[in-house]
Amino acid sequence: MRIPRILLVTLLAATACKGGESSPSRHTLIDSRDTYDPRSLDPALSTDTPTGRAVGYLFDGLVRFTPDAQVVPGLARAWDVSPDGRSYTFHLRSGVKFHDGRPFSAKNVVYTFQRVLDPKTKGGRGWPLFPIDGAKAYADFGMGRSRGTMPIQLAGNIKHGGLFETAFGITLKELVHDIGGGTESGRPVKAAQVGGPLGAYFPPSMFDLPFDYEAFAAAGGLIGHAGITVFDDTVDMAHMARFAMEFCAHESCGKCTPCRIGSTRGVELIDRLIAGERRAADAVERLPQMRNALGGARPPEQEIELLRDLCDTMKFGSLCALGGFTPYPVLSALDHFPQDFGASAPMSSAAAE
Repeated sequence: MRIPRILLVTLLAATACKGGESSPSRHTLIDSRDTYDPRSLDPALSTDTPTGRAVGYLFDGLVRFTPDAQVVPGLARAWDVSPDGRSYTFHLRSGVKFHDGRPFSAKNVVYTFQRVLDPKTKGGRGWPLFPIDGAKAYADFGMGRSRGTMPIQLAGNIKHGGLFETAFGITLKELVHDIGGGTESGRPVKAAQVGGPLGAYFPPSMFDLPFDYEAFAAAGGLIGHAGITVFDDTVDMAHMARFAMEFCAHESCGKCTPCRIGSTRGVELIDRLIAGERRAADAVERLPQMRNALGGARPPEQEIELLRDLCDTMKFGSLCALGGFTPYPVLSALDHFPQDFGASAPMSSAAAE
């Protein structure tokens, strides 16, 4: 039986091209790093490590090697390398089939290599990348003190979630609506949390905020690991604030009091606000020396003020960022969505201090 083979000499010529030559733009989107400027099809000699990795995955599907350099059959039972090292001949195993039963041929392998290595055919769409040539070119992206690019994760109730890399300076509106496509549910966006589970919540009225460290700090937020979670108008922000306190209570190492005790008291406070309950003063609060404690039950407005005071203590008194960052989602929810806490208007906040 004749074993099918593939010869990659013509493939090398077909794929010897670079990424797009368009001028860099502050808002240019990067959704991968597979630029290719081949010196060889050997992934070990590729000048572009990510592309070398992608080619390596393809090679590993064909043949693998043991630690002592013995070939382990994959889709191919062996391979040959030309004397100049610029072409490879794979000897495919016979009888190999796709998961749906279709026969696997050399054409399938060539097509896969072409899709990975040729920018014009990758995924059947135009190549979205721009070249970055050295540190100076990289620093030209961004704004202010936030230079270069940042990988941003879009998640939550969003139509087009995923990992995107773009230059600093892009706005939340562009990220959520232009790239993310709005909510998956089709309902209006109510909030976007930026920076992970301890990041601040931002309403659509603040979506013109540029993605920049200083801009976010001035707005009472943080970029953190650049995770963005989107919520539609069905979310209850009081419950989201409670989640932050509960998360902190669960993750706290217990070393410092503001984080260990404060997060638990925060959960209790928010639970009372959600339930509309009024907690009566306990025996300690009724002691004469407790001059700053009320003698009776606190109304919701005073419970919210107490929650803000607790957040202030956690933010500036915790030993690490877990307790210090937990107030960000709580205070931002209080500031921008007071109606979810039973308040008619936002009160003064320590978030921007």
